[in-house]
Amino acid sequence: MAKTQRGGSAASQRTGNSLPPLRVKAMTFPDWLPVRALERLVHMKRDTFTNVLATAGTVMAWIPLLAPFVFSGLLYGRSHMWRVDYLMPAELSPVALAGAGLLLWAALRAHSRVRLFVWSLAVGIGLLVGSQAMAVMTGLASGATEPVGWRWAVVLAMLAGYVVMLLAVAVGGLTLLRDLFSARGTEKTI
Repeated sequence: MAKTQRGGSAASQRTGNSLPPLRVKAMTFPDWLPVRALERLVHMKRDTFTNVLATAGTVMAWIPLLAPFVFSGLLYGRSHMWRVDYLMPAELSPVALAGAGLLLWAALRAHSRVRLFVWSLAVGIGLLVGSQAMAVMTGLASGATEPVGWRWAVVLAMLAGYVVMLLAVAVGGLTLLRDLFSARGTEKTI
């Protein structure tokens, strides 16, 4: 196959394929390599399914962060007492983890912000499991130990770290949505 000046093979450009050529400096592809298939892997997928994944994941990631304040506001409206359940993000972790999984899937499809979601998800899961394991090992989970001292501080610090990682996933979801919807219809090349 003969290479054209734009980077793709002459046969692939005659078929009317709408993908722009893959622009890589000082790299040539052998004739047997399906260059157009490689280009499809490189370009950002901004289809409806990716947008739905990102939107649903972002909503699900924000639910555990906003729920304690929503329920506290409802309680304040009825009894004029402001109480925030700071354990609720950990209690709603299945929703948060499902949302983070959807955001990771959307990021993989869009080839955007994958490292943010992988690291936030990995560190968040590690901190959540670590805080639960620490609470069980020290007796805080069963009530055998009073919630005071260094044990309580370590468990709360790990839980706070989980909430920070969940916040990073939720904000990352908003930036992924911005990336997906702001450049709609335009293709980027590498």
